[in-house]
Amino acid sequence: MSTILAFSFVRYLIFTAQYVILLYVFSENFDLLNSVIFVPVSFIMNSIIPSITLAELGVREMVGLKLSEIYYDDDVAVVLSTLSLWIINILTPSIVGALIILTAKLFPDK
Repeated sequence: MSTILAFSFVRYLIFTAQYVILLYVFSENFDLLNSVIFVPVSFIMNSIIPSITLAELGVREMVGLKLSEIYYDDDVAVVLSTLSLWIINILTPSIVGALIILTAKLFPDK
């Protein structure tokens, strides 16, 4: 059980670091304190709101924009960060996995 919690915590730290780095890259007026508050709230809101995988992108953007009204005044940076995070963590692994499955021999030749 403690191993699972440790992996979950490391995964959370990686996702948080990715989001903060992307906010830093895209934002003109980056504030670390606002990012440390914004990112966990964004993750919680995205977890609470149910969505289907493809529609999840729109939900994430909406949550990011609504939260940016409170923590950031740079909507473009928040949208680009959220979109980039989705591409890095969901779209890219999905494409790689689909290519692996398509090229793998599921049934051996007889």
